[in-house]
Amino acid sequence: ATQIAAEKQRLRDWSARHTKWYVGRIGRRLGDGFRATVAEVEGLNERIARLQEQADLPDDVAKSQDALAKRMRILAVIGLLGLVAGILLIVFDVLALITGLIVLVGFLIVWFLSGALVYLKGQQLLYQLLNRRTQLDTDLETARRHRAEALEDLRRLSRAYRQFLDWSRAFGSFVQAPLGQPPACSPQKLLV
Repeated sequence: ATQIAAEKQRLRDWSARHTKWYVGRIGRRLGDGFRATVAEVEGLNERIARLQEQADLPDDVAKSQDALAKRMRILAVIGLLGLVAGILLIVFDVLALITGLIVLVGFLIVWFLSGALVYLKGQQLLYQLLNRRTQLDTDLETARRHRAEALEDLRRLSRAYRQFLDWSRAFGSFVQAPLGQPPACSPQKLLV
């Protein structure tokens, strides 16, 4: 444990000395960008997984659609029976022709409006689901596109860091020996 603590302290000291220099700052900036991009990719992967889990179709929508179909059939039968009853009342002179037509038109309007209201109310859950699915698809596509862009950024940062290391090594060699290594020679006496 003391060796680990000593090694950590040695790394901190080295980092404090070298991050003040230009090369250290560039390396730190590239490293921070790399870590941030990796975290972004991980976050996008988690978001994509959550969005894919939410894409399942709930069972209550299918049940509500079946119930709506049943109600619409019942309304159709009631409308047909009302229409037949109105025609029979006119044919058997229970209602006068004008009165019977007014009653039939009123009945058809009420029947149509009630059918439209039942349909719209019943389809509300389906439309909410469709809107939610559309939003999920859009969010999923956006997350995938952002992940692809983040992965491309990660590739660029990796290449830039690789080039940084290569140039740092080359620049360090140049600074250490700007004219190259001196030739090995044997000591000679100076002749004047």
